[in-house]
Order: sequence, then C-alpha cells, then structure tokens
Amino acid sequence: MKEKIIDKLVQGVVLWALAFFGLRGVLPEIVTAGSLPVLFLVAVLSTAGYAVGPYAYQAYRCAQQCESTCDPSLCRV
Repeated sequence: MKEKIIDKLVQGVVLWALAFFGLRGVLPEIVTAGSLPVLFLVAVLSTAGYAVGPYAYQAYRCAQQCESTCDPSLCRV
C-alpha cells in the first residue's frame, strides 16, 4: 500500500506540474493578486488527498464492515 501511495503522490505532482504550466497565461494575475500561496496550498492538499484518500476510505470502510474485497489486515476481529 505504501508503494501505491508513493505512486499516487508522484502522479499527483506530475498532474499538478502540468496544470501549473497550463496556468502560465493567468499566473501573472494570480501573483499580482497575492493568491500564489493559496494556489500552492490547494495544490499540496489536493495532491495529498489524491494519494491518500482512496486508501483512507478503504481502511475506514473495511474497519466498519469486513467484505470480501477488504484486506484482512484492515478488518476488525
């Protein structure tokens, strides 16, 4: 699971970089408005959510009710 999270983090960073370079036309307006730190914060939070979110949801779901699709280590006894 740790490898999947790292893979998702790398994918999120690459997607964020593509979006960032796609924003080059409006980036000067973002900088002059003072919203650049907010843009970076949103990028970091969305990348972390993209990487950890599905696994956190699966752990929560499997802890509540163990199904056949759940990893046995996540299930409560």
